[in-house]
Amino acid sequence: MTASLPQAVRHVLLQRPALLYERMLRQGPMHWSEQAQSWVVVGYDLARAVLRDNRFRMPAPDPHSVWSTDPELNAFMRGMMLQAEGARHQALRRAVAQRFTPRMLRARRSRIVDALHGILDGLQPATRIEAVADLSVPFPVAVVGDVIGIPRTQRDEVSDLCRRISSGGGLVGGVRPPTQAVDDSITAVGELGDRVRGWLAEPELLEADSVLTDLHATRAHGGGLTDAEIVAVVFSLHLAGHDTSRNLFSALAHRLATDPAVLPGLARADLDASAVVSAVLIEEPPLTFTARMATCDVEVAGHQVRAGQRVRVMLGAANHDLSQRARPHEQLDGLAFGEGMHVCLGSHLAREEGALLLDVLAARWSAVRLAEEPRWNPHFLVRGLAALPLEVAWTAR
Repeated sequence: MTASLPQAVRHVLLQRPALLYERMLRQGPMHWSEQAQSWVVVGYDLARAVLRDNRFRMPAPDPHSVWSTDPELNAFMRGMMLQAEGARHQALRRAVAQRFTPRMLRARRSRIVDALHGILDGLQPATRIEAVADLSVPFPVAVVGDVIGIPRTQRDEVSDLCRRISSGGGLVGGVRPPTQAVDDSITAVGELGDRVRGWLAEPELLEADSVLTDLHATRAHGGGLTDAEIVAVVFSLHLAGHDTSRNLFSALAHRLATDPAVLPGLARADLDASAVVSAVLIEEPPLTFTARMATCDVEVAGHQVRAGQRVRVMLGAANHDLSQRARPHEQLDGLAFGEGMHVCLGSHLAREEGALLLDVLAARWSAVRLAEEPRWNPHFLVRGLAALPLEVAWTAR
């Protein structure tokens, strides 16, 4: 989306994407992009309508790529919820959904807080921290690893495997990564599969009350998902629970460091942590857009979308459109986690993690400010901070 812009302009837009969203919204709620060879939806109401319309599906992998032609890799791909549609998608989602309900997450709250305190205990009393590497990266690794059931001693290694699988690209049609990256991604799929099968063979290794213990119990009764589907579930949940959460947590830490009213407001309970999380998700959704493909000819807002054409739904622009029309102090939900069939399964978890992060930091930090200018990742799709150096003052425990 920003690749053809001068570097200085890209730098500004990564820091202040609202400038780009306003420009896009001036073109109307939907327009055709020659550069992207895709329809682009930016209006909030239209974005919701497209995401809820079953005539649009997630783009499938390139049918000529190894992810489609290799039977084992294709089975892995078909086990991913993002690639599944209809009854298959519902079956995959139903198999893991109970661990992501608000009730289950409330029961897990103390485990999330303990994980966060453990990370902060390792940082205190340092007065300078690198918030992305020291906090935003390890926190979701601990939490999503616990929810999935990944053994504690293997979580960092599994995180690296999932990163390698993702970096290989090629999972979505139209992306052609280097051959070496694809090869490494394929190797990582095999290594992750070996680990998952090992855990299922020795379920005592798994964290209790987790997705994997649920899937193992279902198998013990003669049902459940295949090995390939379980490997895909582990990868999908870990990737979604880590990358976007990391960017959310970094954005929250950045808000604490740059808005002098937030930390003391949280400490005095004048501000509600959940409301702060919602506001940040509206202004800075971790995922700026999502793609869909028309399965048939569809008329959308007076435009004829042909079967096979892509539609890029700009979640950030849609949220910006919503915020411009909202009443003062109105709390908004927005589209940070999508909408419709493919709405993020872990949205409640991410919001809970974010609110707990703010509350714990407000209790443990008496002051925080930027130690130097933050650095943003150069990728606009999964927008987030690459480095966030902070100076912090700790409260006595």
